[in-house]
Amino acid sequence: MGTVGDIQAERWDDYGDPVEAHERIAAHWTLLLGHKVTARQVALCMVQVKLAREAYSHKDDNCDDGGEYFDIAKKCAS
Repeated sequence: MGTVGDIQAERWDDYGDPVEAHERIAAHWTLLLGHKVTARQVALCMVQVKLAREAYSHKDDNCDDGGEYFDIAKKCAS
């Protein structure tokens, strides 16, 4: 598996800047849920998805993606 930087570089090509992508997702979730959702909250929720999956069954992908989402949460906070 690749590093967090490698994974983000691959995703950048598909989805654009990760912070901007999470801001877009946050806008959609805000409409769906009826309350403000931030890009950082989106990233942290995705960490929780990966933790729930990992608790059920280990997959390297869960750990790799979880690290990526933590890194995105860090970028969103700055």
